[in-house]
Amino acid sequence: MSTLTQLGVTVAPPEGWEVEFRPAEEGRVILHLSNYPLPPLRSDFGGHALEGMGPGKVFLALLEGDSQDADRGLYRASGPPRLAPADFSPDNVHRPVPGQTGAQRFFTVEGRAFCCYAVIGALTHLPESVAEVNRGLAAVSFAPTPTSEAPLSHPAWRGPDRWPGRR
Repeated sequence: MSTLTQLGVTVAPPEGWEVEFRPAEEGRVILHLSNYPLPPLRSDFGGHALEGMGPGKVFLALLEGDSQDADRGLYRASGPPRLAPADFSPDNVHRPVPGQTGAQRFFTVEGRAFCCYAVIGALTHLPESVAEVNRGLAAVSFAPTPTSEAPLSHPAWRGPDRWPGRR
């Protein structure tokens, strides 16, 4: 499977996942991952991508913060989180949708501050859905912010038959 890299963040999407780097402030990354088709219009935290999620569907947003916040305050945790069912609550979803549950964690990796926002489409089979979230998180690796970056050759992975421009 293809890997995508932008500004030192690399993702090797699990089979059946969609991945897209979103426009962000210069030098920062916003990465969306899901195990269902991502709509083209959505907010940084997945607004408009979360409606219609059902059992077994998960959405992840990794948003890079200011590097000056790395290792401080909310971002004290080291490395990407490994989430557990107890981390999820319907109260953690930015736009509540009946049946959905979410988790939000902040962390520092390679001197970079990130927010991880995860949404699960339904409370049924929560342990399996959390394992799916962690599978998505495990597909992402981080390097220090590069000083220069070549343009993306493939800004999104939409499955083998859904490359951008092939809809």
